[in-house]
Amino acid sequence: MTVKERKEQIQAEQKKAFEELQAAQNTVQELTALIQRQNGAITALQNVLDDQNEQLRSESNGEVAEAVAELVA
Repeated sequence: MTVKERKEQIQAEQKKAFEELQAAQNTVQELTALIQRQNGAITALQNVLDDQNEQLRSESNGEVAEAVAELVA
């Protein structure tokens, strides 16, 4: 193999490696975007659960207050 042929082979390998690196970087970006969307969904669900828990606590406190009032009356 001549020096010129070897140089061309190395350049072809570099080009292929660069293209594979770009594809891998694109995959990482896509996965990062998916993770961010999932984190957003998890946060929204957590907020809904927190609201439901607060509502249940308020309802429970109201029921306890009513029961106490009935016992005292």
